[in-house]
Parts: sequence; structure tokens; C-alpha cells
Amino acid sequence: PQHDVLSLLLEECPNVCHAVEQLHKEAQLPIFFHQATKSFELVFLSLPDSEQSARLEKEIHHFFPDLVTVRSGTDNEVILHRAILGIDLHELSVMSEAGLAAFHTAMEIENFSPHARQDITSWNAVPELALS
Repeated sequence: PQHDVLSLLLEECPNVCHAVEQLHKEAQLPIFFHQATKSFELVFLSLPDSEQSARLEKEIHHFFPDLVTVRSGTDNEVILHRAILGIDLHELSVMSEAGLAAFHTAMEIENFSPHARQDITSWNAVPELALS
């Protein structure tokens, strides 16, 4: 069943400012920097393409003038996107000591990258060569 997601969001949090702040808080990325960084956060709010969205956009931009709003292709989603760009991996403090040790061990394995998606076997299959 289709739901009016904007109405549901505002029902839970009638103040638009608080609703956007709540979405922002829930979208917090689990990244912690242990030193100064040149990275930056990109945040935008995806709203349904509706008249209610048009009215809310004006109010949202009043409280959050730098927040980019876009219209989604669906009528049933409100999504706050948060991304951190320009991250230098040396600035992050996201791994435990054991995780960091495992990462460095994986880095030393020949013909292997710890960044590869080893869990998707179809991506890791060796292609068959066509012999003529």
C-alpha cells in the first residue's frame, strides 16, 4: 500500500526543522577522525515529487539554507543522504586493533586486496579464455 511519507514523517515530528534534524541524526556515519582532515560532508534531502514537498522545501531552506533538496522518482520515500568525500584512510579511527591487524595482514597477501569484494563470487571468477 502507498503511504504519504511526508505526512507520516510530520506526524511523528510536526516541526519540519526537528524532522530534518532527526533524519540527519539517524543518518550519522560511523566514521571518526583522529586528526584534522580535508574531507567534507555532502548532505542532501530527497523528497517525493509533490505539492507538499514544494511547500516543505521553502521551510526547510529557511532553516537549513545550505541543505540541497532533490526530488526523487518515488512518492513513498524521504531520504537524507550523508556522504563524506575526500577521506584519507590514514585519518580514520574506525577499526579496532584486531581489525587493523587483520587489514595489514591482508595487505601483505600476494594478488589480493583487502578492499575487494571477496563475498561476491561471480565477481571473482576467472574468465575462461577463448582459444582459437
